[in-house]
Amino acid sequence: MGEPVLTLEDVWPARPRAVIVGLNSTPTSVAAGHHHQGRLAQRQLLRLADAGLFRRPPSGGTFFERVVLDADIGLTDVVKRPTCAEKHLSPREIEIGRQAVNAELEARRVPLVVCLFSRPVMVLLGSSGRPGFQPRTTSWGARVFRMPGPFAPVDEVRDVMEDLSQGIPAVSG
Repeated sequence: MGEPVLTLEDVWPARPRAVIVGLNSTPTSVAAGHHHQGRLAQRQLLRLADAGLFRRPPSGGTFFERVVLDADIGLTDVVKRPTCAEKHLSPREIEIGRQAVNAELEARRVPLVVCLFSRPVMVLLGSSGRPGFQPRTTSWGARVFRMPGPFAPVDEVRDVMEDLSQGIPAVSG
């Protein structure tokens, strides 16, 4: 948006089989220099690891960049400017970010977009749908998966994450 801002660099494997999309980074994550350092985002990433999208970081670590990259998974955000709350983002910022992230995902032909929370699904598809695979795909045909909420009932989480486990694209190579 024309102003320099300290943020996190996107993680892009050479041939992504999936990309994890957040709405925007938090100041805590930027200060740590690593994506998704908040408690709720960490819970969501561990669910993805347990579903088989990638392995858990070694020794109970909280930095996921290396393990996702090793699994041909990327990390990005719709809006690059970090904030403590979504309410601090303008509709214009979100729209500019939506266009930019869609262009990146399409250019890389990402087959699976995993949204940690409902808002990125709303931004990318126009509606947030229910947790799990969304009925609509992106303009280039990628499937979109919405994570269950961090406080969703255990049975819902298990069922939704089992669907993801069965729909994960194979590792390239």
